[in-house]
Amino acid sequence: MKSAERLYDLLHSYAQFYGDEDDPLAEFCAAWCEGIGIEEAARRLGADLDSRTDCDLRNIADAAGDNVILVGPCGSWTLVFQIGGFDCARLQGLSALSRDSGRAMSVSWNINGDETLSYAIDGQMITRLSVTYPALRDGADPHALDPYMEGLRFELGSGREGPSNEEVISSALTLIGRITGREIDREWLDGTHALYVMPSQS
Repeated sequence: MKSAERLYDLLHSYAQFYGDEDDPLAEFCAAWCEGIGIEEAARRLGADLDSRTDCDLRNIADAAGDNVILVGPCGSWTLVFQIGGFDCARLQGLSALSRDSGRAMSVSWNINGDETLSYAIDGQMITRLSVTYPALRDGADPHALDPYMEGLRFELGSGREGPSNEEVISSALTLIGRITGREIDREWLDGTHALYVMPSQS
């Protein structure tokens, strides 16, 4: 395992439990929110609060619903790990998670690429950027995350010169850890958290 790719490799080691059999980490979606607890995070995302059960990633495939969130504390923040949807990384979701003077961050990608890192404060999108092409960015302050990028590589390169997709994604997760004070880790991924079913999309 290359140290620059370690967080991607960590996620990949769990993807067999929740991902596609042929390409287990083809898509991913997670958000971190500050200042609100587990149930409040689920409520703001529109989850069915009555559906709550305790679950871990190894047993999540047996959970009811094709679109679920696994929510648990991660340091002083709350981590929302979504499987089967991207609600927590969309503008509406991050706005809801960060309103009332809070902060929220997300990282997501899908089978078409679209690796996106987002940062919201008090209901407003501050920075949203493509981690594979960080010049593509917008928000109220597109460069607000720049101080946290030192030593990290984002833009995909060609051949041996640039970072791999795995390193780029690891860089995004490392940046989030720098802001939240705790990187996603094996302790969280092994833990039992609150599972909620998200509403069906019409």
